[in-house]
This record gives sequence, structure tokens and C-alpha cells, in this order.
Amino acid sequence: MNKKASSIVLAIGEVIVLVTVMWMVIAYAERLANSERVAKVSTADNFMLMINTLVGTPGEAVVAYPHNISRYNMILNQDSISVISPGEDKSLWEVRKFNLPQGYGGEGVVQSKEKVCLEKKNKKILLRECHADE
Repeated sequence: MNKKASSIVLAIGEVIVLVTVMWMVIAYAERLANSERVAKVSTADNFMLMINTLVGTPGEAVVAYPHNISRYNMILNQDSISVISPGEDKSLWEVRKFNLPQGYGGEGVVQSKEKVCLEKKNKKILLRECHADE
């Protein structure tokens, strides 16, 4: 085989290997992006930010989370929000810690509810299921 033909075959082989590797990397990245853990991390971060915003809001307020989170259970306490898949080991819970100002409290448990709200009443942040009109 002459030099020109062998270099063309080699170049085609390199392109095929490169395309295959790129396809594998993209498929792996899509799997990670759609994973349960990423969704739980995002949900926990969003709720932590919503809690911090409510603390800084004057007066009383109610905020509805805009996504369906019926596949999770959630626990809000004085210093953290936990996002849990039902039946999951505690080591896999997604927990976000925060510091509420002195005099503020947080509480609430929601199990597999589609719409979840955070409510600020006086100096208490409540996690609860949203009502139909919210």
C-alpha cells in the first residue's frame, strides 16, 4: 500500500475513535445530569436559598416550590433542610445546613407531596404541603 492511502486509512480510524470517545463522554454526562443525586442536590440547594430569602423578607410570606417533588420526603428543622428518597439510608440523604437569626425557628415534614410550600409566620419558617389556592 502506498503512503498516501495508509495515511488516509489512519486518519479515518482516528476520526472513528474520536467520535466514539466523544459519544461515550456525552452519554455518561447525560446519565449524571439526569441522576437522582443531582436532582436532590438541586432541590436541597433551592430550598436553602428560599429559606434565606424568607428570613430577609419583612412580614409574613408563602413561597411555593415550582417543581413536582413527590418522589422525595423533606425535613426542615432549626438548622438544616433534608431531601430524602423514601426508604433511603440516612447516609444518602441530601442535607443543607444554614444559620437562622436569633429568635427564628424552622420546622416541618413533607412526605411525597407534589406541591410544597415554605411559609414565614412571625419568626418561624414552616415547611408544608401547598393548599389548592397557593
